[in-house]
Amino acid sequence: MQSDKPQYKQPPLWALITIPVALLLAISVAATVHFLSQTVNAEYSRALQDSLAQRASRDENQLRAVLREIQRDVEFLRNTPPIQGLIRARKNAGIDPLDGSSYALWADRLSVIFRAILIAKPEYLQMRFIGLSNNGLELVRVDRDLSTGLISTPGVLQEKLSRPYVTGAFRGHPDEVYLSPVDLNREFGEIQVPYTPVIRASLPVFDTVTQEPFGVIVINLAASLLFDALVGTDSADITRYVTNHTGEYLVAPAGIDTFAFEFDRRSNILDDHPHLAPLFEAQQEFHQFDEHEGLSVEAIPISLGAKQPDAGLALVLTRDDSQARKLVAAIRQKTRAAIYLVLLTSVICGYLLAVALAMPLRKLAAYYVKQPAMPAYLPPQATLYREAAALSTTLGDAFANLTTANSQLQASNRELDQFAYIASHDLQEPVRSIKTMAGMISQDPENVLSKQSQRAVEYLDKSTTRMAELIRGLLDYSRLGAQRVADTVDLNKTLTAIREDLRARLEETQGEIVIANSLPTLKLYALEVRLLFQNLVSNSIKFCPPERTPRVEIRAQKTGTHEWQFCVIDNGIGIPKGQQEKIFLIFQRANQNPQYEGTGIGLAHCRKIAEMHHGRIWVESSNANGTSICLTLREIPHDPI
Repeated sequence: MQSDKPQYKQPPLWALITIPVALLLAISVAATVHFLSQTVNAEYSRALQDSLAQRASRDENQLRAVLREIQRDVEFLRNTPPIQGLIRARKNAGIDPLDGSSYALWADRLSVIFRAILIAKPEYLQMRFIGLSNNGLELVRVDRDLSTGLISTPGVLQEKLSRPYVTGAFRGHPDEVYLSPVDLNREFGEIQVPYTPVIRASLPVFDTVTQEPFGVIVINLAASLLFDALVGTDSADITRYVTNHTGEYLVAPAGIDTFAFEFDRRSNILDDHPHLAPLFEAQQEFHQFDEHEGLSVEAIPISLGAKQPDAGLALVLTRDDSQARKLVAAIRQKTRAAIYLVLLTSVICGYLLAVALAMPLRKLAAYYVKQPAMPAYLPPQATLYREAAALSTTLGDAFANLTTANSQLQASNRELDQFAYIASHDLQEPVRSIKTMAGMISQDPENVLSKQSQRAVEYLDKSTTRMAELIRGLLDYSRLGAQRVADTVDLNKTLTAIREDLRARLEETQGEIVIANSLPTLKLYALEVRLLFQNLVSNSIKFCPPERTPRVEIRAQKTGTHEWQFCVIDNGIGIPKGQQEKIFLIFQRANQNPQYEGTGIGLAHCRKIAEMHHGRIWVESSNANGTSICLTLREIPHDPI
């Protein structure tokens, strides 16, 4: 006995995917192995950049070490005994009341300390103790002559109160050392010749008894000796620059003007290397390779401390790596070509695979979806792989079931529409007859009816009238949307037409219809949407107490790509909490007061129209001061078939 299961001759989908992917991976691995040896050159290029970064880091550490050392020396000098001895002697007519030492003796003792430090530290150019009185007159000073190396005490002391390293020492915390920007040394206000670059470290001195500021300890460091020490082990291809915080050259190769700012000239590294701007603007380290010039660049900002937040130094190292970079560029070009080749191969393989996989699916789509009417069940035989064949069989079964169900649904809908029409249409005739007979009985002068019989006839007349209205409403409800046609609807014009239709009622009640914001233009069922808003606006006016002036406000808000929400807000009598969902059912009314006439079918129409537009309608809020009814409408993409 043969099995009913379909027999597949096509290869499975996993095989069709696995084999091409395996081939693609094999090609990629082969290409990777082929070019792996070339990566050594790339690592060499990276090593060049790393070595330059290490050299820059070494120079930075050396500069920072010297700056830390001079800061420690200034702190040491402030705590030596001669400092406070000079203060005590000066305040006591030249004699220290503590041990009887004279002012001159304490000055000699401090000079000895200054000389000892200068002998031990050949990079120090000058050491001073400056008082704040007498316009910042130097109290003790020892100098070194860089040309001869001799250490001496000058005969004439100078006034230095206006110098930045004196005023800056008292900025910020008293225990923090002030480091000045690097500039050329000045004597008596004039730049010293030969030019001597210096950086000064200063620390404020206070009277330990009164805690009042007394003076400043200052050490001048010969910056040229510091910078010269950096180049001791450099290779010939490294070029070093040192600039101040604005980029003005302090140290540069021959031919570049240094310390030009001291003579009101400009010689700035940003003019030659504008890409270094982040180094000075954000105080960030900078790493770059300029392929055009073949230069590797390492730049590091060096702060001068909390008392100089906007000043500092910048260390910039460059190296000519053009030859090595050319080799790297050649390797990169070959690698790129190989990657492009693999990528192209992958794209072609992927495209062919996608075409092969999609071909049977396109056949199924053309057969089942694009046909104007569903043909007899005869599923096409999908080729290439078994999953497509299985999908073809499944779709065939599904479409056959769908066709059957659709036919049954259409027949059922036709029967329901016919029943609703016949029921409502045929019921009108006996109701009309009953109403006529009741009228004849009540109007026949020969009939003498008791009062009870007269009331019964009147009740019969009212009931048949009510029954006729309900049947007519049911007939309208069944016909709603039967001839619907989607069209482009400008809802502003629709509301204008509704306002015109209700003009008499609005003038009678002095009511108003307000459109809070501009309404959209959408593709909707035009007649049905007009009926929807007309029912809502009419209800809002009808269910307004006589003592109020009816006011109806309409708002619109986009809630999706093709969906809008509308709210109709009134100042009517409100809807009880328990009735807010029932009012959208046919023949359901929230208010039975005969003052407000109606059949209870208007809001049922509104609900059906909203659902025709794949939306919904609900009571957003309601109380004795008014009601807000909201609904959503989705645009109709095309006319229903």
